[in-house]
Amino acid sequence: MSEVMTVETIVEAYLQTKGYYTKTRVSVKKENSYLDIDVLGYNNMTKTLAFAESKSHGKKTKVFYRKFSEPDIHKYNLLIENKKIYEEEFEQELISWKESGGKKSGKAKPAKLNGKFFEVFNFLSNINYFIERCEILNINIEEVENIYILFVSNCYYDETGIAETYAKKFINFQYRNKIKIVFKTHFDLLIDLINAIKPKIEDIANTKNDDEIDENDEDEGSGYENSVFGKRYGHPVLDLIREFNRYVFITIADGSTGAPKESLPYIEKKRKENQNKLYDIFNNYNESLEKENKKSTKVS
Repeated sequence: MSEVMTVETIVEAYLQTKGYYTKTRVSVKKENSYLDIDVLGYNNMTKTLAFAESKSHGKKTKVFYRKFSEPDIHKYNLLIENKKIYEEEFEQELISWKESGGKKSGKAKPAKLNGKFFEVFNFLSNINYFIERCEILNINIEEVENIYILFVSNCYYDETGIAETYAKKFINFQYRNKIKIVFKTHFDLLIDLINAIKPKIEDIANTKNDDEIDENDEDEGSGYENSVFGKRYGHPVLDLIREFNRYVFITIADGSTGAPKESLPYIEKKRKENQNKLYDIFNNYNESLEKENKKSTKVS
């Protein structure tokens, strides 16, 4: 449960930096059961309603790749609407493969749909139920101009628009031209968040030194709370990334009274050291991986 909550928080933070106000874990009643929207958001400026689904599959070290094909639309549709027919078609496909020579035929053995990726199509098949719940954000659905669906997971999807084609089979006609579906990994979101929050060069030049900030500067409405370094996001993910950025995109700040210019060489040295520490983490890992791969090659 803790991992699910963490990844949902990353998604929520990402949408907030894009101008959405959000709600997490929104329950939607469907007949005799309940569905969940991991993150529901609305951007009042762009009139965009957002639905986000966040998943982590397998062990914590695993990342997956999944390619959707046209037959997936038919298969997943059967699996959702009539599992019995899906099972019958799969068994027939398996029999045909065996009759054609099995492995000797050179054809890949038919495999059942991977349950880890079922939620993508299942989520899309319920999109109308989700749209109906937008009133929880005090939104008039008639004012919505765009519908943004974000799938976030530890899986790289190669789907070339198939998901949107599939969604349009279920979504009410009036929304079909409004929908946009995006697949991202949690890493993608973290990188986007680092870029969204990192200080701009012009902001650094205009940032006050500590000894220039008076007691009212950090109050709401003073302007300082909206600067790169003064802003309090009040969101654990955003505040964590802000602290990360503080030391990677480091600026000049003299902790004691004195000329900031005297601090420049030392601070510049520390900025480079911090960035090199990050580089070393990945470089050392890549070197270890290459050594392990060479060992495996020799053994095989």
